[in-house]
Amino acid sequence: MEARDLRQFNASREIESPAMLDVYGDIDERMPWRKRAECLGAGAEIFFPTITGRHADRMREESLNLAQSYCGDCEVRDDCNRHAEAVEGIGIWAGRFLT
Repeated sequence: MEARDLRQFNASREIESPAMLDVYGDIDERMPWRKRAECLGAGAEIFFPTITGRHADRMREESLNLAQSYCGDCEVRDDCNRHAEAVEGIGIWAGRFLT
């Protein structure tokens, strides 16, 4: 499935995730660049997937492909990457898995 198809598939699920708001509080204040991010409104489960079981490798690849469909041409990818390296430690940020 191509990136555009993946994004259209998820379009009905795109809402600002309460989990992200709980974790980060006011996004405007803590991550002002995120207002311009392609992933704004996408569910947190896309970028913080639960990957377990015998198909974990395939699930990891599918999760990364879906996240990259948002990150690929995103204008704030560098800001996201800097934030991920400074603050985060897990999840998919700027199109790559952090572990």
